[in-house]
Amino acid sequence: MTPWWMLTAIALLLGAIALAVAAARATRRGSDSAVVTTALTLAVITAVIAAVGGVVALLSSLLAPSVPISIPVQDYWPVLPAGAEIQGPSATRVGGGFRTAEIVAAGLSMGARVCWGISQAVAWLVPGTVATLVAITCAQLRAGRPFAPVLARLTMFVAGAVALGGTCAQVLGDTAGSMAAQELLAVTGWTSPEDLSALLPQPALLITFPFWPIGAGLALAALATLLRRGQALQRDTEGLV
Repeated sequence: MTPWWMLTAIALLLGAIALAVAAARATRRGSDSAVVTTALTLAVITAVIAAVGGVVALLSSLLAPSVPISIPVQDYWPVLPAGAEIQGPSATRVGGGFRTAEIVAAGLSMGARVCWGISQAVAWLVPGTVATLVAITCAQLRAGRPFAPVLARLTMFVAGAVALGGTCAQVLGDTAGSMAAQELLAVTGWTSPEDLSALLPQPALLITFPFWPIGAGLALAALATLLRRGQALQRDTEGLV
């Protein structure tokens, strides 16, 4: 069966192609109605998919027996057993190694599951809020209200949602991955005549703070301010008529 996320990607790709075709036709005809209608439809579909995806991501992280998760590890490279030789490589590793691993884990603590589930849900919902803003903006454009008061308020709300949500998604996801790495890789002993420490990857703590959500939030906040200025100018113009 084709994964649902692949079907989602195909649907969004087809929607983007339809939007591009509508934009090309609008350029030739001198009318933007087709672009607005296509963008409205695509935004609504995207918002719905994001909402469903966020709920599914959260529930699967909390309830599924095993969870796909990304974990950080200390620089790791497989060590060959004593006396083993390989042929083929034409270059030699000098340093570094694998630093992350994409795994499916069972038996994770509830704390790691909750952090991971929230991060994945928020990662879906952040673009969903932007899509909702686009849909409402297109609806107001079709109604002939490009500076409707609701647009400025909603844009400011989405600015905060993008800034806070994007940051939380990254930080919580990294926190969950670091917790999972500790739970999966923190070996305290083994039964073997050989030293296995060089053969086993070691857990790492890696929490990054992204800057793109803040930049995107500031851009949307500036757009909200521009919309408020437009509302003021529109009121002044209507008062002069």
